[in-house]
Amino acid sequence: MKTFGFITSVIAFFVSLFFAIIDFPDLSNSNGIIYLSIQFILILICITGIIINMPSLSGIFKKNKKNNKYNMHI
Repeated sequence: MKTFGFITSVIAFFVSLFFAIIDFPDLSNSNGIIYLSIQFILILICITGIIINMPSLSGIFKKNKKNNKYNMHI
């Protein structure tokens, strides 16, 4: 499931970046500023999804979960 989320985040990132570059809005009115803000938020969400679902990081988190079980909290 992490692989699917990673691939989906990468595809959505490139598609939203493509539309942000190709269809760059006119920033002289509020509609263009709102459109660019929404595109920027979408790109940030995609970057967050890529970081969370990155396959190389999943092994690090699994190790921490196993070791965290044996830690005693006082």
